[in-house]
This record gives sequence, structure tokens and C-alpha cells, in this order.
Amino acid sequence: MQFTLSNFQNQLLETSLANSEKIQGCSTEEIEIIESKFKLKLPTAYKDFLKICGYRAGKFYAGTDMFYPDILELRTYAENLLKENEVDFQLPEEAFVFSMHQGYQFDYFLADNQNDDPPVYYYLEGENLPEKISESFSSFLLQSLEDHVRILQQS
Repeated sequence: MQFTLSNFQNQLLETSLANSEKIQGCSTEEIEIIESKFKLKLPTAYKDFLKICGYRAGKFYAGTDMFYPDILELRTYAENLLKENEVDFQLPEEAFVFSMHQGYQFDYFLADNQNDDPPVYYYLEGENLPEKISESFSSFLLQSLEDHVRILQQS
């Protein structure tokens, strides 16, 4: 399925992960603050995500730093994690860290203006290099939603 803002929002609402009161998006001005701080243009798919649930999305990614304003600090935290692990890898200048869980793993994409729906990379503490985990941000998001629903159903 092609990612769109409306179908992601509908899928999120159809699950028991969130209801409309538990979803809050970022404003255009807040998205501009993010782009200005990092001196980059965020890809369209990610901006669409921020518009729908940039502040919160119910139980979706609860416990993970993925929402505004926390995302403004994630690159610094990710760089510190890499230093602590004494790995040779450094985040590229155009890397945007959009998710960090418990301080030991993070996700990022390259905001290089080449791709409106870029691949997603994942770094786990103890590893030497990140790995590509998704061909696009939208497929990462949809897979994450499916994973969250499956975990919820098992509990």
C-alpha cells in the first residue's frame, strides 16, 4: 500500500493503539523549527508523519523518544552513544535521527533532498555499524504499526 497521511492516520485510529484524542501533530512552524535547527529539508514522508502525530500517537512508540520536542535532541544523544561505544562510524551530516529507544538504539534517515521517502537505518549499542532496516520511511512506519498491533494482540 502506498503511504499517505490519511491512510496512516486511519490505520492508527482503527487499532487500539490510539484514538483521536491521543494523536497530536506538529504545526508547519514547528516543522520549520526542526529544519532550521538541523539546517536541512526533511523528506515529505517524514513531514507527513509529523503533521499527523509529531507530538504523540497514543501507545504507538510509547516509551521511545520519537516525538516533538524530544526529536530536537536525538542527534546529540545518538552521537554520544556512538562515542561511548568507541565505534569508527560517524553520522553523516545529512543524517536525521528521528527515534531513540532507552538510550541504546536509534533510527535515522538521510535528509539529502534526493528522496522524499528515504531508507531507514538502525544502530544498536555494541554494533560497529548501523544497518539499513527499511527501503523507505513510509514502509518503516507501516511495518512498525503492524508490529505494534501484533504485540498488543499477544498481550
